Amino acid sequence: MKAALITIGDEILSGNTVDTNSTFIAEQLKNIGIKTAQIFTISDEIETIKKTLTSAFELADLVITTGGLGPTKDDKTKIAFKDYFKDELVLDEKTFEHLKQLFIKRNREHLLEINKDQAVVLSKAFVFQNFNGTAPCQMVEENGKIAICLPGVPYEVKPFIRNQIIPFLQQKFKFPFIESRFISVVNYPESLLANDIESWEDNLPEHMTLSYLPVGNRVKLRLTANGENLRDLQNDLEKQIKKVVVIIGDR
Repeated sequence: MKAALITIGDEILSGNTVDTNSTFIAEQLKNIGIKTAQIFTISDEIETIKKTLTSAFELADLVITTGGLGPTKDDKTKIAFKDYFKDELVLDEKTFEHLKQLFIKRNREHLLEINKDQAVVLSKAFVFQNFNGTAPCQMVEENGKIAICLPGVPYEVKPFIRNQIIPFLQQKFKFPFIESRFISVVNYPESLLANDIESWEDNLPEHMTLSYLPVGNRVKLRLTANGENLRDLQNDLEKQIKKVVVIIGDR
């Protein structure tokens, strides 16, 4: 399965806000075996969002958007989703009750009415409740594709992904196990290291990949394998690590 991420917000494009959501989401997806094919950063315009959804679904089976779900007029993601999926917006009573309890807990009942639109969702969407903010996450499944629509605030995005989205995806799909091993090499230029281990790297099994992570005078090698049997993966990784250690020597 491949994913595409869409970051929505003029504040990202203007450089006023740094997009940390995409990096976090891509890493979490990678950890369960989903590769991110592309990351889009776009403006808060309905037509732009719709066109980007089309492009994203050409690349991936799973599309995750962040941003544009707030209570203000410049938050247009929900409307774009409604148009794209030819759906309608309805008040979700469960979400509204969740909002009500949230505002009571925070002693802000007077703000409930002006935030009521946060409980308005697509009629065909599955709703994940937000325990750290007001905008719920919505998921639409259509023609074998999945679209997940998240708010843009990082401290809301992270719990959504960790506690609800990743467990949902793991339960719905059978993903292979993924294991990684790391080797740190000091004072060994990356180009020289790559040349010295080229033959070993070229002969790695198909289910393994190697990444070079240089930082200062240190190069970290990450060897990653995926497969159906965890113990076999671990054994395969250990065998390859022993081989490359012999080549590198005492570094």
